[in-house]
Amino acid sequence: MAKIPEQEGVITSPTEPTKNRRRYWYNSTNNKMYILENGQYKLLENEVITNENGTAIKYPDGYMICFLSKSINNLDTLKAYGSLYQQIWRWDYPVKFYENPFVTCGQFIIGTGASWGTVAGANTQYANLRVIDIVPRATGEIVSIRAMAIGRWK
Repeated sequence: MAKIPEQEGVITSPTEPTKNRRRYWYNSTNNKMYILENGQYKLLENEVITNENGTAIKYPDGYMICFLSKSINNLDTLKAYGSLYQQIWRWDYPVKFYENPFVTCGQFIIGTGASWGTVAGANTQYANLRVIDIVPRATGEIVSIRAMAIGRWK
């Protein structure tokens, strides 16, 4: 694989992208994203949308990344789930996806507990994030949630 220079420019021996995939490059010096077209890196202009549901970055090629980093204190008491306890919390994306995105829940911490998060289901408008814990936490504790969804907006 050819080394991508830390600047915009021509790649001398780029690897061929696989069918239906495009080559991207993130320049950490100027914090911009580029796409390879005809051996030349072209700056990708993107749209950033932030609202109460998180942040969405819409790229001109149709891909979108949504982020959530939120603290809440209104999660219902966890319900028994075998020897564990769980609850589902709905994340409405900041922008609707065109098709179902890939979603991950990286953090779902209740108070100072050792709880963890998973994805219980997702569609183009929202994801159901599941928190799992070893004890039945009560309503009112501060809950820290971090999640990400990647998919297409067009």
